[in-house]
Amino acid sequence: VTTGTKMRVDSSVTESNIHYPTDSSLLNDAARVLSRLLHRARPVVPHTPAEADWFHDRHRQARRLARLIGQRARRSHKNTEKTSPKLYGLLIELVDTLVDQVGHVQPRLATLTDPTAPGLQKMFKTYVPLVRKVVTQARQRVLEHVAVPAADKLVSLFEAHTAILRRGKAKPKDTEFGHKIWYAEVEGGLIEEARLLTGNPPDAQQVIPSVKLHQRRFGKAPNEL
Repeated sequence: VTTGTKMRVDSSVTESNIHYPTDSSLLNDAARVLSRLLHRARPVVPHTPAEADWFHDRHRQARRLARLIGQRARRSHKNTEKTSPKLYGLLIELVDTLVDQVGHVQPRLATLTDPTAPGLQKMFKTYVPLVRKVVTQARQRVLEHVAVPAADKLVSLFEAHTAILRRGKAKPKDTEFGHKIWYAEVEGGLIEEARLLTGNPPDAQQVIPSVKLHQRRFGKAPNEL
């Protein structure tokens, strides 16, 4: 089918299906998810009237704060962390409060025999660590003015595996969110190798391993690369 005399290598990006990540939108997502899960837990978890605040839905407040932050940023044409530190502080405090609410509810869920309790517990265990990470990076970036390395940033609660990729492209594709894929093609349009890369490594590091794989497969290096 092919003699493997020609080989072409390249990288590409498969983007995740997420909205453009900003600190305010991620905090709003966090409030939405935790409020929704607490709402589902309310009829399952026994509680007294004094404990009803554990299940308080705070998403409406979070959505309003996130909208105000976005409006200020559009009016001033500046980064939101420079125009809305007080609003960010309120939004972060609100999400922290939701995390505290979950801290009261989770131990009760663990003791229940209700068939819906394990599913809710699993969802809380999945999302609470991600929400804490969103809060931490927002506090560092906006309130403490500390840069967070791209490799350490969380850009989606729902596609947490998503990486931040910059490949020197012109706007609006200067920053992409997804996964980098490395592939090698031989003549005839056949893909002989495809690898999902971790993070955003340089393309140059991938070439030699691909040529060595080609040598093992065809018994020789390609005449043309």
